[in-house]
Amino acid sequence: MKLYHGTNEQFDDFRLPHEPVNYEYYGPALFFSSNYDVAKYYGHQVIEVDIPDSVIDVRVDAKGEVIRCVDGVPEMIKTGGIIAIENVLDANLYGRQFQHFDLPDTEVGEYKYFHYYILNNKWKTKQEMDDETKKLDSAGIAYKKSYDKILRKYHIYTLNYLTKEQAIAAFNAGADVKKGMCKTPETATTVIFAGQKALDILNFVKNAKKQG
Repeated sequence: MKLYHGTNEQFDDFRLPHEPVNYEYYGPALFFSSNYDVAKYYGHQVIEVDIPDSVIDVRVDAKGEVIRCVDGVPEMIKTGGIIAIENVLDANLYGRQFQHFDLPDTEVGEYKYFHYYILNNKWKTKQEMDDETKKLDSAGIAYKKSYDKILRKYHIYTLNYLTKEQAIAAFNAGADVKKGMCKTPETATTVIFAGQKALDILNFVKNAKKQG
């Protein structure tokens, strides 16, 4: 299995971090992805390794969820080994699949999965801002507004996503409301190397490739 690891560090051999890296990492381990773009999201230098399936100790199906939603990951990392979590939804794959559509659209092409309602937060002139806030006031929608001195434009936004009822009320009042939708989420396999034995296998594979 070809795997990729993104990093901004320079080193000869992999080493386990002393502390968890980022909030979603549950212990000292190294994280690789089967998707190059996922790895590149985490560092400008992408290191490729190719490991045989036979060295994988545990396989888990994430079922399209992010790693933090998969039960037992901290315990598996604490136990150690090479852990393959399949069908993982990663942040940069997730974000690239979002688009905003007009409220009445139920589904648009591949974009079928609804996530939230928002105001269309484009910059506005003073007149546009006044017109929009009157519509929001009539719909009973709480909002904030800001002014950019450089652009000389106004920005209207809500502190939280709108509920369906709020979105419909704002839309019926003529306000510019959008709904966020995404495609069927693209997933990848995340492989976690935890513990000294897993680290030794990783460095052996890496150095074998370097030596040709």
